[in-house]
Amino acid sequence: MGNDDPIAYSPLAAAQKLGVGRTRLFEAIKAGELHAKKFGRKTLILDSDLRRYASNLPSAVNALRRGAERR
Repeated sequence: MGNDDPIAYSPLAAAQKLGVGRTRLFEAIKAGELHAKKFGRKTLILDSDLRRYASNLPSAVNALRRGAERR
């Protein structure tokens, strides 16, 4: 991580970094899957928490298998 890289993101910036919508991001926060911090009224997602969340997502192969099993 370079010196100019942010250490925390707004929900919109975090969602954009992940390639998901804000609604899905807030669902992950509410479910306890993604940790968020409050700084006054502002919600922040630490870069380390965002990377941990992304690395813990299921692999595409496993997700596709589970989807096929549900049919």
